[in-house]
Amino acid sequence: KTTGGLKNTVEVMNWHESFSVGIRIIDDQHQQLFTLMNELISAVNTCQEDEELDRILHSVRSYTEIHLSTEEKFFKIH
Repeated sequence: KTTGGLKNTVEVMNWHESFSVGIRIIDDQHQQLFTLMNELISAVNTCQEDEELDRILHSVRSYTEIHLSTEEKFFKIH
């Protein structure tokens, strides 16, 4: 999308160790979510086709469900 000749883009999200919760599996999954979101951001920024956006969104949703299930199981234990 352009506005006045300038292209609007969304910046990627960079993982930083300060985001760590100190639980390896949770941190690994958070980093994977960052990777998937950055894939989505890149697709939006490069005006990918709807089918590609749908594929990425499906991946984000599926992985988010896996991640939330992992968190629920972990926090029930602790």
